Amino acid sequence: MNRLYKLSVILIAVLLVSCASSSSSVELNRAEAYHNRGIVYGMKGEYDRAISDFNRAIRLDPDYTAAYVSRGVAYGMKGDYDRAISDFNRAIRLDPDYAAAYYNCGNAYRNKGDYDRAISDYTQTIRLDPNHINAYFNRGVAYGMKGDHDRAISDFTYVIRLDPNDADAKKYLEMAKQAKAEKK
Repeated sequence: MNRLYKLSVILIAVLLVSCASSSSSVELNRAEAYHNRGIVYGMKGEYDRAISDFNRAIRLDPDYTAAYVSRGVAYGMKGDYDRAISDFNRAIRLDPDYAAAYYNCGNAYRNKGDYDRAISDYTQTIRLDPNHINAYFNRGVAYGMKGDHDRAISDFTYVIRLDPNDADAKKYLEMAKQAKAEKK
C-alpha cells in the first residue's frame, strides 16, 4: 500500500508537470508538483534527485518557503549542514513564523555541534508552536550535550508529560539524571 501511494504521488507529479502551460498559476502548480515529487524522492533516500526537484520548484516560485525547507532537509540528510542552514534561513526570511524552518535549522546546528544555536532555534520553534514535542526533545538533547542537565531534565520531563509513552524521552531523562548525579 505504501509503495502504491508513493507511485501514485509520483505519477500525479509527473502528470502535473507534463500538462503545465506558461500561466503563472500553472507555474505555481508545477512548482508544487516538483516539490511533491522531491518529497517522494527524499522519502526513498534519493536525496540528489529530491534536491534537483526542489531546485526546479524554487526556480518556478522563488518564494516557495516549503521548498527551501524540504531542500534543506535533503541537504541535511546528505550531511551538508551549511547548505541546509542556508536554506532554512532563507525560509525564515520568507516566513518568520514558520516553525518547521526553525526546528530543522536547529537540527542542522545540533548535527554540526553548535548547541547554542540549536537551542536558540528549538526555543523559537517552541515559541511559535508550544506543543512541538520534537523541539522539546531535541532541545533537551542539545542541553545535555552542553552539560546543562537541569534544563535537559526539564525538557525531557515535559516531553513525557505530553506523551507518557515516549520511550526515547524516558531513556534520555534517565541519562540526564545520571549525568547530573555523576557531575556532583
